[in-house]
Amino acid sequence: SPASSTPPDAPDAAIDAALDRVAQAQGRLAAFVAAGGSVAFGSGFGWGTNFDPIVELELMEDAGLTFADLLGALTLEPAIRFGYDDRGAVEPGMVADLVLLDGDPRVDLSALDRVRWVMRGGVPVYGTVR
Repeated sequence: SPASSTPPDAPDAAIDAALDRVAQAQGRLAAFVAAGGSVAFGSGFGWGTNFDPIVELELMEDAGLTFADLLGALTLEPAIRFGYDDRGAVEPGMVADLVLLDGDPRVDLSALDRVRWVMRGGVPVYGTVR
């Protein structure tokens, strides 16, 4: 049968190869950041039900990026990359969209998925605060 022609260790070998590629990518990312590179978070996959961006952030954290690096990758670095010098930081005179989370993403990155409230341009646009 076709199943019997497949070596029994093929699935493990494929998983090991994939994990090795992830580890290599993490090593390149760590070296890039250590050399002074900056990372802007984003994905060509989009924000759909089949892709969890928290996994990507956790892999970046496992590669050695600090929470400050991750926060910058989510906020300031994309603003810089797209030429917006009036956003990306919470400072006087900056455009500030604020997000209130249910949890502390410094401790648990999945808190980024638990949005309780959003203010955009000074106007609450999502959720409630009790």
